[in-house]
Amino acid sequence: MSVNWTLNFPEVSFHAARVMVSDEDGAQTDPDWDPAEDLKQHLARWAPDAGQFEGENERIVRRRDAGRQTILERLTFEEKDAAEVYDDEGNITLHRVWQLELLPADGFNGPALKHADGEEFRLDRTGRNELYVHRMNPINFLYDWLLTLDPRGRWGNAYILSQHGVTEYDESVLSVAAFHDGVLRDHYLGGSLLTSEGSDTTREGLEEWISPTV
Repeated sequence: MSVNWTLNFPEVSFHAARVMVSDEDGAQTDPDWDPAEDLKQHLARWAPDAGQFEGENERIVRRRDAGRQTILERLTFEEKDAAEVYDDEGNITLHRVWQLELLPADGFNGPALKHADGEEFRLDRTGRNELYVHRMNPINFLYDWLLTLDPRGRWGNAYILSQHGVTEYDESVLSVAAFHDGVLRDHYLGGSLLTSEGSDTTREGLEEWISPTV
């Protein structure tokens, strides 16, 4: 089944230790840290080499690599005004804040990308903040990266990313992903299925799926 998803990205701040610094004003986001470069380096670890495009798993490897490159090519970051976050003791921490966005893709009219073996492919035709999903979901590469960064909303609140989708059968579906303490809790509503309790996903679970070695 295929689904056209429309994503709603709230503003996000990142609180992982590797992107924080300490100064006289308290801990704050490293002013030199670049989320786009960090994402690029993270996704590079999941890039299959040319030899992995051979054998019985070739189609799976190509689909997953196309999904990886979808996030790499389309996700952008606009830095917003910094947010002052107060803890229970009244201490203030300053955090950089970003607005994420998936750029539109022109599909077969767009520029060709390449797998490591040189075979060309093109991204699916999609609009702003839209993601076409068939057989594999590129959002898992984004989720895996976010789980390394302790994402939160502008004021340190829970970071919740919602998606509204329409299936190839014109059925409406809804997915809500909440990030907390290194765990992704995903709630899904579609047809007769409602996972009201949500399902917990860790990086280990995601990485088993996105690994190019299948």
